[in-house]
Amino acid sequence: MRRKGIDAVLVNVEEGIRTGGYGQWNLSPEEWTRFHDFVRHGLRSLRWETKGVLFHLQEEYGAHEMGVGVPDPFLYLAPQAGFYAKAAEAHEALERDRLLDELSALQTFTTQWYEEKAVWHIQEGKTREAEEDWKIGSQRGPLQKGSYMEWRRILETERRLKELDHVTREAQKYYPG
Repeated sequence: MRRKGIDAVLVNVEEGIRTGGYGQWNLSPEEWTRFHDFVRHGLRSLRWETKGVLFHLQEEYGAHEMGVGVPDPFLYLAPQAGFYAKAAEAHEALERDRLLDELSALQTFTTQWYEEKAVWHIQEGKTREAEEDWKIGSQRGPLQKGSYMEWRRILETERRLKELDHVTREAQKYYPG
């Protein structure tokens, strides 16, 4: 990309979601994994705005890695993400969950879709389902800090101290303090 004079990438997330159904981001799970690796190791986020993210193409691949808990806006460019957003907006829970499962199977390197599913389950009062989402998601990697906090809150409220201790230790590996 550098040889072609490209040194920055701008991602308009809202537009990506809107146009996701057009098929330009129909990638296989392997292609998504490879692309995500490029994003994590080849780009450095410069500026986050409400609608998008500006990235700088690194001089050397792997010179900087995005930190834990930094979301990858490219995940939302998958066609299913746009359909998921529409189903969520229309309060179509079964279709929303089906699309989140599809996104989780497509993008196997991320916890994002399990965490989103957990948020919906919490809003619907389904704490056991949310916990299962977090458990599965955490097997893929570190969750976002807010997910650990909410999971811990539930365990604390229900006085499930052994599980609380485990989740607390897991969170502290990635978010000390």
